[in-house]
Amino acid sequence: MRFCRESGVGFNEVVNRAVEAFLGSSDTGELRLRAEISKLLREEAELRHVSTAMLRSGSYLPSYVQGVLREPGRPFSLVRTGQVPLKALNPREEVVFRKIASRREQIAARLAEVQLELLREVKPFRLKPEPSRSRSRARDKSKPFSAKGGA
Repeated sequence: MRFCRESGVGFNEVVNRAVEAFLGSSDTGELRLRAEISKLLREEAELRHVSTAMLRSGSYLPSYVQGVLREPGRPFSLVRTGQVPLKALNPREEVVFRKIASRREQIAARLAEVQLELLREVKPFRLKPEPSRSRSRARDKSKPFSAKGGA
């Protein structure tokens, strides 16, 4: 601010020139991709938040409902384990949930595309092969290992 007053230049002009200089020295394509990633991640987080709110607390699961509504002293075998979940969503909510799931899949696919572009010069990670086991130990696993080499 002091520089701006002493030079008689507006603060916004200084900031704009600094941003232009920064962008001139950096790869704008990469900046665009990183901005897109940030936008996609925000959108995905918001969609996840909405999904979570619609399916609040897992209360639609039979085992959860059974545990919450069980009276003291009554048997816990009213619902068999592995039963299909109760219908949690009404038809309108189900349509919204399906659209959210679809959009999240689209976001994930686009994120993969952008990341591949950003990481195009990075070689994929490879696991090193495990060293082969000694044949003598592999033959008889019941024998204790002896440091002296004898059995």
